[in-house]
Amino acid sequence: MSRIGGLIVAKPFSTANKVVVVFLGVIVLTSFYLSTHRVPAPPLEQAVAIDPRDVHITVTGQSALTASEVRLILSVQQGGRTANDAQQAMNKSLDKLTTNLTDNGISQENIHIGDRQIQPQWSAPGSYRTPIIQGYIATTTVEVSGIVADEQNNILNVALANGATQLVKSVALPGTEAKKQAVKAALNDASEKAKVIAASMGRELGETVSIEQTEQGNTLQLMVQYRLKF
Repeated sequence: MSRIGGLIVAKPFSTANKVVVVFLGVIVLTSFYLSTHRVPAPPLEQAVAIDPRDVHITVTGQSALTASEVRLILSVQQGGRTANDAQQAMNKSLDKLTTNLTDNGISQENIHIGDRQIQPQWSAPGSYRTPIIQGYIATTTVEVSGIVADEQNNILNVALANGATQLVKSVALPGTEAKKQAVKAALNDASEKAKVIAASMGRELGETVSIEQTEQGNTLQLMVQYRLKF
């Protein structure tokens, strides 16, 4: 400011003064905003850190699945000069097979005959002749279930001697009680393994977190996750 003839005249602000005024204004406004708009605290589950002592271990327990029943899949094959001859020959084999299986304690409900197929048999091609049909082969499969495990060999011998051509597959089927016992044995196996690991870490075994069950052949596997006690 300056005095001119007894009057006080204000001089215009310089650029530097204007910058200072603007800067001070920003500070005042920011302080006012923060005082009226507080940032909320994070939720409790985010604010609390995970205890580093909370350790999980995963082990696999195994046990054998004892088969109580067996399912046999058999092949039946017969040939003939005509398709009808092959079909009739196979029907006779199936009747003989079914009769002997039921005579040996297999229920008719446990004998299932699959789709039947008839294929022509061609002669070998020669240099100067066209292959011709020499006959027909009729084939099908027979599934026999409900076989007591101890009787598997006996039933198979009966089948092969009375119409079945060959054994395609044998499937062992553990019963309900056998599966329960296998699960208990696998859990015990997993628990013992986990206790050894926990002891080596100076800890005790805590509660079970999760269990996953798989079957591979005649073996039952349980992947068990445990929490260790503090």
